[in-house]
Parts: sequence; structure tokens; C-alpha cells
Amino acid sequence: MRYLGRFLAILPFTGFLFGADPFVGVWKLDNAKSLFRQGSSPKDQALIITARGGALDVTVKGTSADGGRLFCHYVAPAAGGPGKIIESSYDGISTQRIGPFRRAVSYMKNGKVVFSARSQVALDEATITVILNGTDMQGRSIDAIAVYFKQ
Repeated sequence: MRYLGRFLAILPFTGFLFGADPFVGVWKLDNAKSLFRQGSSPKDQALIITARGGALDVTVKGTSADGGRLFCHYVAPAAGGPGKIIESSYDGISTQRIGPFRRAVSYMKNGKVVFSARSQVALDEATITVILNGTDMQGRSIDAIAVYFKQ
């Protein structure tokens, strides 16, 4: 019986330990649940995250509040570390795996971090909450908590 508590405590992490990354999937921004303290909420935005070997292939795409195109595509190690920008207004990226359900991403221009995103996947893996801070893809200041739901 005393082992049941330990088993239940680690149960949410078993998917990650056995190869299923909770970040993988298609995620859509929920504007109603998101809070933009500074900057405007996009009209729509999606995160498409796929596993590719030991890396995550991440595409962020959408439409800004003023109708502009939002797009960023990069590949980074799933365990964290420097990544490779495929297409973006940023020229560098570095990721950190904080835990099975948490990541931090730093976006750079000319070697300087200009935007950060700290992501937390819910234990039921139905939503991701992302704390955003810095200069967005369109060069505007942003301070927000964005909530995405899995498609």
C-alpha cells in the first residue's frame, strides 16, 4: 500500500520517460483564456510541434492583431540546448528543458536574447500555458500569458 502513493506520484511523468513528449502536437491559442498585459493578442495562432529524432521541430504561425503574418520555424534538441532557426525574424534560439512538462525558450537577435517564452504543459496534456516577455516577431514589446489548447 505504501508503494501505491509513490506510483501515483510518478504516473504523470511516465509518458515522457517512455518517449512520448507532452509538447508534441498541434496547439491553438485560446484568446479568451490568455492575458496580454502589454502588446496585442494575435487574431489566431497555432503551435505545431513534432518530434524528429532527439529534436523538436517547432512552427509558430498565425495572424497578428493588425492582420500581419506571424511565422517562426526552428529545430532544437528535445533535452534543451542551442537550436537552429529555419525561418524567423529572430536569428538564434536556445532552449532549456526544465522538467518533463516545462521548457524555456530564448529567442535572439545578434547574439542577444530579445524574447523569452516559458512553457508549462498541464498534467492532462490538454493545454500549454506560456509566459511571454520581450520583443515579438514584429518588433513590438510583449508581456503576456498565452494559453493554448491541444487540437
